[in-house]
Amino acid sequence: MKNNRIACVEYHNTIPFIRGLDHYSSDFSFELFKAPPSQCAELFRTHKVDVSLVPVATLSSFEAFEIMDSYCLGCDGEVYSVALLSQVPLDQITEIYLDPQSRTSNQLVQVLAREYWNIDPVFNSEFNGYDNESQLLIGDKVFELESNFKYKYDLGTAWKAMTGLPFVFAVWIKHPSVDEVWTKQLMEIFDVSFEQKALWTSEDVNFSKELLHAYLHKHIQFIFDMKKRQALDLFLSLIK
Repeated sequence: MKNNRIACVEYHNTIPFIRGLDHYSSDFSFELFKAPPSQCAELFRTHKVDVSLVPVATLSSFEAFEIMDSYCLGCDGEVYSVALLSQVPLDQITEIYLDPQSRTSNQLVQVLAREYWNIDPVFNSEFNGYDNESQLLIGDKVFELESNFKYKYDLGTAWKAMTGLPFVFAVWIKHPSVDEVWTKQLMEIFDVSFEQKALWTSEDVNFSKELLHAYLHKHIQFIFDMKKRQALDLFLSLIK
């Protein structure tokens, strides 16, 4: 069977996927590429990988793909690791520096500003470090840098308040040519990882293991259910 190539985000929120692949690597044929969300999308678009976890805002950039139905990166309320951090309250924000690593969160903060917060800041996509007055941050950087800011606005919480729905940040997709038997095996590996949560450990954290446990078991949701499909459709309609 072909040794398919997989791209996956290397943040703490993908530990269940990464640990499952690591644990069963001797029984499953694949090559794993770890990269930021935007690079996972580019690897898929340029056919350098066969399967990828991609930001949902990039889906329209692919010519052909199939969403793998079972798993995603999402939340239902507070997500913790996708946040607008600021030195001033919302109504005083005039400029927001976007995060260069995820198109979805950049789009989401703009939707929330327009549709929910009723603010009209300048959105700056030029990378200028992470010590700006108001900064969108995603992933592990939030854990590392949130204490440097006076205000934190969680994007998952805001989306839930605005829509009453969960949110989907990333989905697993594959090229149509990927073998169905191999795809089923990959999903089975993820199934086992979610059944054996003892695999969800990491020594490479600069915050408490209790916070990591709460993050993976409370804040991040992984099952791509009908509510999340509804939320995905709504979000994609808002960013057209």
